Amino acid sequence: LRMNIVPEAVVSTQSTGVKENREKLEKFKSDTILHWYEHTKVVPKKASFMNKEVTVLEQIDHILSNKERLITRTNQNRNTVKFFGESDMDSHPYIFNDDDFYQQLLREIIDKKMGNIDKNDPDSMGRQWAELQKLKVKTKNKVVDTKASKGRKIRYDVHSKLLGFMAPVSTDSLSDSRQDELFKSLFASNN
Repeated sequence: LRMNIVPEAVVSTQSTGVKENREKLEKFKSDTILHWYEHTKVVPKKASFMNKEVTVLEQIDHILSNKERLITRTNQNRNTVKFFGESDMDSHPYIFNDDDFYQQLLREIIDKKMGNIDKNDPDSMGRQWAELQKLKVKTKNKVVDTKASKGRKIRYDVHSKLLGFMAPVSTDSLSDSRQDELFKSLFASNN
């Protein structure tokens, strides 16, 4: 057997190419994350979970720094799911629970809806609560016509009346006699 040995110069150029690609991908990833974070953020910038200004990339790096902790947090059996043939356990590899993430999103949305309201003032909190309840009622109640099902009622949209209607003006370059000749040649029978 003959083995092909790759020279070290080729390996070093390949590794530099891989490093360059990895750097480009890292830059693209961070730019994309920042771009979409700015477009989708719910609450304006404020102190984050560590009581200081932290960018979203630093938050992601902090969360991903301890992957074992992240995996155990998402494998938590918070709904007391029982697997057949297994005893009760706090975590399981087949469970993926991201309730923490959605609770954080819900907190941010509520903070945005509440605006800059003083949390200690019961009057402003009550007014804000009433406004939220009105929004909730608006989204719940839908008017449904129960008699319209099974083809018992015709559904149609009324169109506005046609204004300024005029028959099309012909802009043909052929005269009437030439048009007659053309149609006779196209549709005439060969008898």
